[in-house]
Amino acid sequence: MTPTVQVIENLDNCWSDDIDVYEFDYYLENLVNEQNYLYVNFSEPGLEREIGCIDGETYYLIDIDDYEIEAEDEDSDIPEEVKPVKVLYLNETCSLGYLLKVDNGTLIIQSAIYYLHGKHFVGPCGFGSTTEIEVKEDVELFEQPMIEYIKKYKKD
Repeated sequence: MTPTVQVIENLDNCWSDDIDVYEFDYYLENLVNEQNYLYVNFSEPGLEREIGCIDGETYYLIDIDDYEIEAEDEDSDIPEEVKPVKVLYLNETCSLGYLLKVDNGTLIIQSAIYYLHGKHFVGPCGFGSTTEIEVKEDVELFEQPMIEYIKKYKKD
């Protein structure tokens, strides 16, 4: 999986139609010198229950209600090691990733969900949508893998 990287000037208005891929220096300049946010995908969009991630692993995403129903079914194909999620939801238009920001020389890294078509509809009859990023304090089954992956790039 090749992660999506996007420069975001303002979290309140993070729409961008820029789909170009830039050199590392461009992203570094925007993050450090321009004081913009940088979003980097950790996961693919949630098209299926199996979510591929940049750490090379695939995680099984199932909410607690579906898990309880399917766990009772003897023919269920839910892997034994699955941990159901309580509130985390990914679909084909959103993914999980890192939101980076430099503040007074300190790099701040937060977990976030990137909604390609936003969570709120706009325009006449609600036909349009916005791109949104929601900072998440708890990303449930992805929490530890995200921490472990980012540690590989951290300098002490």
